[in-house]
Amino acid sequence: MRNDFVIQQLPKEYPRVRPKSVEFDEPGHALLALGLGQVDGFVTSGGGVEFEYLYAHPELTLIAELHVITSDMTLAVSKDQAVFAGILDKYIAYRKETIHDLMRDAVRLYNRKIFRLTEAELSWLDEKGEAVVGVAADYLPFDYFHQGEYRGIAGEMLKRVADSLGIRLKVVSGSFAEIMQQASSGKIDIVNMAKTEDRLKSFIFPHPISAERDIIVGLKTSAPVQDIYQLEGLPVAVIEGFWHEEFLNQNLKNPVLIKTSVIKESLQLLRSGKVAYIVENPTVVEFYINGLGYSNVVKRGNTSKDSFVYFGVGRHEPELASIMDKVIPLIRFEEVKFTAIQGVPSLQNEANMQLLKLVAVMGAALFFIVLITVLVVRRLVEQKARTQLLIEREHFLYTDTLTGFHNRNAFSNKVERAEVGCYPRAVVVADLNNLKQVNDEYGHAAGDALLVMFAEQVRIQWPQSECYRIGGDEFLILLSNTTETELIRALEAFRIRCQNVHCQLPDGSRMQTSAAMGYSFQENAEASLDKIIALADAQMYQVKASMKRRRSDEKDQINHTSQ
Repeated sequence: MRNDFVIQQLPKEYPRVRPKSVEFDEPGHALLALGLGQVDGFVTSGGGVEFEYLYAHPELTLIAELHVITSDMTLAVSKDQAVFAGILDKYIAYRKETIHDLMRDAVRLYNRKIFRLTEAELSWLDEKGEAVVGVAADYLPFDYFHQGEYRGIAGEMLKRVADSLGIRLKVVSGSFAEIMQQASSGKIDIVNMAKTEDRLKSFIFPHPISAERDIIVGLKTSAPVQDIYQLEGLPVAVIEGFWHEEFLNQNLKNPVLIKTSVIKESLQLLRSGKVAYIVENPTVVEFYINGLGYSNVVKRGNTSKDSFVYFGVGRHEPELASIMDKVIPLIRFEEVKFTAIQGVPSLQNEANMQLLKLVAVMGAALFFIVLITVLVVRRLVEQKARTQLLIEREHFLYTDTLTGFHNRNAFSNKVERAEVGCYPRAVVVADLNNLKQVNDEYGHAAGDALLVMFAEQVRIQWPQSECYRIGGDEFLILLSNTTETELIRALEAFRIRCQNVHCQLPDGSRMQTSAAMGYSFQENAEASLDKIIALADAQMYQVKASMKRRRSDEKDQINHTSQ
């Protein structure tokens, strides 16, 4: 509308939407242009005026509510009337409930105008304005009776119809058959039901509250069906009094109908194989299948019959029926459905219940298992603690803490037990050079560093070997499945490796690690290990003596050259 604040507010709230605006002086002109296709949409205020437009132009529809664009109902007071404005503020705050009632009554009066009520309809509202509603038990999510209140989708729809004009509702509940019996006798005015030829004799059917057609439901293994005519001769579950019983009896030659009292019973018969199919509203089926956890129940076909959801109104209340016929089309079903489902109870998932029972049984069994396990584990823990203590004791007893190699105790124990190895086995004896000199000149910390560096090089060269620190600078290395050629090549590689690493001494100088090394071979288990070690030891001393002579000759040569 021209000069409407929406013209400025719409681009602010929806900056990515750039509509071409066409302004009108009168709402009627805008609605006419919309009907003629001259504009694509009409943005207008709410508050009930939209229903007036929809009622006057049934070819139009409400597509969205822009909740981010609102305008408060306010009273404007001149700035020089500040005292009066304060009085108004206090009055509005104090009489909030009264003002709310006044607004409600005003809306209802306005709705009488919107709905174009006749004199007869207005008279009914003024003189009676009350209706008795029957609610069938266990027909969620459409019908739900809770503490005298009609809930569910049908209940929410009827509540909005009644609130729009101030109709008072009295709610009674029972089985569908009981409700229908009372409605037929005129004791109940409104019932949620399907429209059939027989029911048209006793009831008036206003505009449907849902245009969903019933579907045919079966198991996943059931054959698909095109319509109810393919149910000929097959057992079908029907709720007693529901329109499906009448409809199938009229349209099938040999109907096999199994009557139930509630939909849950029908679904259980289907799952047990006692019936082949069910005909039911899709919203109801979806609610029960999902709620109960019946994942093997699925849609297998559609129906072509008008199976919409209606309110049947007794023919003794024609004015009530005509009023509902005018109001229901203006209420959006999906919005009602969403709101109503929040207020109905969730079904107890049977699959989960079976799982819970199984879990309970397993929990009891698990308790006894855990109890026994705790006793066993306690004993095992005590045994493990004792074993760990022995292991740690053995570790300290048989391990050289500085290098991590086995110590002399471990070697003596090995010899005593005469452990079997893989032969031929090389026995290498090593004597670390310069350890005493480093200890004397730089302290034992430097000597320890030299030992650790030597041990690291041994591990790198022979990662699968058995290594022992027999004395301060004496080491024994056992190499299984090794030939002499392989050993000589490995010893040379070790010598070169040691030349390439250095130990940092406290004075900043660096020292290479080196050792005199001798070897011998144990060909089999019968050969005395002590004798083999003695041979390797003797060779080691020969190598050590040779190294000393070579260093002495090198020193003499240096002195001779300097002279």
